[in-house]
Amino acid sequence: MTLRIRCGSTLILAVVTAGAMLAQQPPASKQPSAAKPATSQPQGQTTTKAEDGKPSETTKAAEVPPDAPVITINGLCPNKPAITTGGKTPADCKTVITRAQFEDLTKALNPNMPASLKRQLAEVYPRILLLSHEGEQLGIQNEEQFKKTVQFEMKQILAQQTAKTLGEKAAQIPDQQLEQYYKENGPKFEEFTLQRIFIPSPEQAASTEKEKLMSPEQVKALADKLHTRAVAGEDFDKLQKEAFDAVGLKSTAPTTKIEKLTRGSLPESQNSVFDLKPGTVSQVFADPGAYYIYKVISKQMPPFDSVKEELKRTLQAERLQNSMKAVLDSAKTDLNNAYFAENTSAVPQRTTPDAAGKITPNKSPH
Repeated sequence: MTLRIRCGSTLILAVVTAGAMLAQQPPASKQPSAAKPATSQPQGQTTTKAEDGKPSETTKAAEVPPDAPVITINGLCPNKPAITTGGKTPADCKTVITRAQFEDLTKALNPNMPASLKRQLAEVYPRILLLSHEGEQLGIQNEEQFKKTVQFEMKQILAQQTAKTLGEKAAQIPDQQLEQYYKENGPKFEEFTLQRIFIPSPEQAASTEKEKLMSPEQVKALADKLHTRAVAGEDFDKLQKEAFDAVGLKSTAPTTKIEKLTRGSLPESQNSVFDLKPGTVSQVFADPGAYYIYKVISKQMPPFDSVKEELKRTLQAERLQNSMKAVLDSAKTDLNNAYFAENTSAVPQRTTPDAAGKITPNKSPH
């Protein structure tokens, strides 16, 4: 039997979507599935010895030959008639899917599909094949609605595949280009070691005696005094402890040293700190509920090799964004607002296309 997938199948799209989400998770986050007694082992797994000498299930991938059956559907074959119209399943009717065929399918759907999701796909795939075969026997593939739906789904999948291809091309960056980007954008990768004094508002103090709490004006005056002393060279850890004591915080004062900060890692209003020379104390920065004073201890450029992967990710994102923008900005769309304004009130849901053209429903704002 020829294996085919209906691109509009809700079941298979659910599996693919889940696969894409799981594939983005780091390996350490994968949860081991509970061991279940079975007479045969899942495809791709074998039994090893546990510490107590007994077999331990699902601990190592098995070498299953490419032509070995991994899914056998007894009761599905090309000449099976429509069951819903009274047809009977022929004797010895079955479909066998080998490891090679199944892996061709999983790679097409999601090259990084984890083993747990392959099992889910193996369980749902026979249902898809049975229903699609029944539909073929009923002639649903010849209906106009089916043809239009397939045409739309093909366009949508092509758009998604195009976005994926553009992403793969964007990732093909020569080391020479990475090194050039590193030289031209050095300030983006500078690493700073700072000291910081944090003066919290009195509302965060442990004391419940309101009359002992400092007023906002008093806290501002405290911040200015601590700033003067910091500029004069006093120890930041000592000044930090005094700040906590002054506002009534009983908790241990935090360490003032902050390492390996890069531009943009502080709130936007405080980013001017990164323009200071080593040894310089910043102005007093006021945020809602707190004041901050910084001192630049040192700044240095990390070695190229230590930031190479970060560079590659940054450049890849920029290149992909530029490619997508070039395509999407190459045409201009005009909508008939009179038509859509007239019909939106009658539609319970809105649909929003993503960058790849995938359309998903959103809840109505009404």
